[in-house]
Amino acid sequence: KQRRLAARGAKGKGSPPSGPGVGAKEAASLQTTLDAAIQAHQAGRLAEAGALYDRVLRSQPNNAQALNLRGVTAHQTGASDAGIELIRRAIRLRPDVADFHNNLGNVLKAEGKLREAVAAYNKAIEADPAYPVAYLNLGVALKALGDVDEAFAAYRKAIELKPDYAEACSNLGNALHQQGRLEEALIACRKAVELAPRLAEAGSNLGNVLMEQGMLDEAAAQYARVLSFRPDLAETHTKLGDVLRKQGKLDDAMKCFTRALRLKPDSAEAHNDLGNAFKEQGKLDRAVESYRRAIECRPDCVQAHYNLAVIERAREGDPAFEVLEPLRDDPSLPLNDAIEVHFTLGKMYADIGEHERAFRRYRRGNELRTVAAERRGQRFDAVQHRRLIDRTIEIFTAGFFAERRGYGAEPELPVLIVGMPRSGTTLIEQILASHPKVFGAGELPDLGNIARGLPERYPEGAVTIDAATSRRLADGYLRRLSAFSADADRVTDKMPGNFMLFGLVALLVPGARVVHCRRDPLDTCLSCYFHNFAHGQHFTSDLRDLGAYYREYERLMAHWREVLPLSILDVQYEELVAHQEEVSREMVAFCGLEWDARCLEFHKTERPVRTASNVQVRQKIFSTSVERWRAYEKHLAPLRDALGMEE
Repeated sequence: KQRRLAARGAKGKGSPPSGPGVGAKEAASLQTTLDAAIQAHQAGRLAEAGALYDRVLRSQPNNAQALNLRGVTAHQTGASDAGIELIRRAIRLRPDVADFHNNLGNVLKAEGKLREAVAAYNKAIEADPAYPVAYLNLGVALKALGDVDEAFAAYRKAIELKPDYAEACSNLGNALHQQGRLEEALIACRKAVELAPRLAEAGSNLGNVLMEQGMLDEAAAQYARVLSFRPDLAETHTKLGDVLRKQGKLDDAMKCFTRALRLKPDSAEAHNDLGNAFKEQGKLDRAVESYRRAIECRPDCVQAHYNLAVIERAREGDPAFEVLEPLRDDPSLPLNDAIEVHFTLGKMYADIGEHERAFRRYRRGNELRTVAAERRGQRFDAVQHRRLIDRTIEIFTAGFFAERRGYGAEPELPVLIVGMPRSGTTLIEQILASHPKVFGAGELPDLGNIARGLPERYPEGAVTIDAATSRRLADGYLRRLSAFSADADRVTDKMPGNFMLFGLVALLVPGARVVHCRRDPLDTCLSCYFHNFAHGQHFTSDLRDLGAYYREYERLMAHWREVLPLSILDVQYEELVAHQEEVSREMVAFCGLEWDARCLEFHKTERPVRTASNVQVRQKIFSTSVERWRAYEKHLAPLRDALGMEE
């Protein structure tokens, strides 16, 4: 947020003496007129204020304060060039007045003249080194230029000069957020809200950081709090809707998007997020319509271009190339937007068969994802991950489970669908969820939450679970699954990474069935590398890390097959594509259910799907993703090496 153009009424500030021909009585009258102009200006009555400033200037053409503020009103009423010249005249008369330089900077920035704006703000600071507003506005301009470190320094200087400067704390938090420095951003945004609870921008910025941190309940509460005193904010309605969508509350989310568009029909963000809700519902035509509307409202809406590219294949000469290519190296673009630009171009170049250019874009997008992960302290560490697998294997032996036979609860309700990301887990859940006795619950965080809630970190924490604790934890998990449907005999939990938690699963629900999705390792890893995961999956941003993670996944799965007291069905993705009915029947029988032909028409099943493959499962099975890696073979040496494959 930029500090608004100043119309401050410090009487006579910047005004010269009355001068020849102007008596004391007339000077007093002109000062009264100037004060009235400032009051009208502050009240937003711009035409009235401009007329009063003009009256002063007819008698006092060198009244610097009147020139300055007349320049401001000229800009605010659409005459920016005239406004700039008027403020510069004021500066020539009184170069020592910081307000004048600050106002000039604000007008120049509004006109897109960022370097000139920076120079003006620096002049304001030179005139008054203890002027926090100028530092705040300097930070805004520097950030827009992509000079992020200097922008941070300017915001921090504003806060140093004025520790209770909520706007500066909010701006700092927003900038840190856009750079992926979420922990620092959270601190700054919380401070801004603490200093000014009714500063809407601060509350919304805090909600944005909380949402990206995955703290959805708190983010929703923050947005709702802001809307309680600023119900006119379309962007905040949109953000609240996005949180509700991520929580699976699609009806409530749609209401928020509708309110946002009622307030601001040309909101690209609201149209884009409405498209996401339609996509999760399987209404792909409506989703495409919404994304296209977002792009009409704002041609450089990166998120809408990305989402549209996921649904539709690009064609030669697609106008989106002309929009996105110039953004590739734009230093002012927020980091998340820059990542999406590269992934979008990667998908579009792949669609038109330009695989070399596609891979370059995907590679750059993943390099930026790595930067974002490093800033959050979440960079994948292959050595630490291998040690985690070592500890898991050491703890969960056949003897461990034998000693704990009888733990947990026996119901057959859970069906866990696991595997590497992009291995076909969403497709398999959609097939099973098309059965009338199966409810597809999607990617549930419950088992991960249970593991994180143990007295010690998992896997060591599993050793502390006794029989009574296992039954208590199992009852809570089963109650959660049962709440999804009163009629279902089976409920799927499709969190792919739950294979890491099978030791815990066997203690809680040994009657659970596990469907393990397997896919060609090169296709699996390349599909991960080509997907911009919204959260987590940091191992997917580097081909060597991907290979290392895949090998550890295979090592752990091999161990589970030897020691685990759970029923596991391996489903090979390529076999499912080639022999859909045969493999589908096998999966349904494994779940202990009678065959139902609706499982073959899975693409017609209407249910919300919030995973990365929510578009593919609305279509019939296709084989184009089998051996996709061959088009990129020349780039895969690091992956092959990490997987232990020979050329």
